[in-house]
Amino acid sequence: MGTESGIRNMTAGSPFRHILMFTLPLLAGNFLQQFYNMVDSWVVGNYVSDGALAAVGVGFPVIFLFTSLFSGIATGGTVVIAQSFGGGRPDRVRWTPPPGQRPAFTSWWCARALSAASAIISTPAF
Repeated sequence: MGTESGIRNMTAGSPFRHILMFTLPLLAGNFLQQFYNMVDSWVVGNYVSDGALAAVGVGFPVIFLFTSLFSGIATGGTVVIAQSFGGGRPDRVRWTPPPGQRPAFTSWWCARALSAASAIISTPAF
């Protein structure tokens, strides 16, 4: 399979097996995210209020937007690693810093600041 030193060579061997082994963690992550949303909606709907359940429903597209944004940045960042691997430079594969790390971290802090600011603005003063 070509997993010497933790690097899997996906250019040799059965393409179906490589694609399957690559997509299983992604599929598991999607199932866990959906299960989390389902349990969250059930708990909030049964133990809090209808307004809170509506807030959970409205918040889902925003969470999905940021999850997709960070996934896209991280996926785009792997291009540098793939170029190093395809060029036959395994030393650069292991030591290449993730190019998507800085934009993802910056975007995360911006989203966190906007979330805190909106919470402060929407909190009643009395």
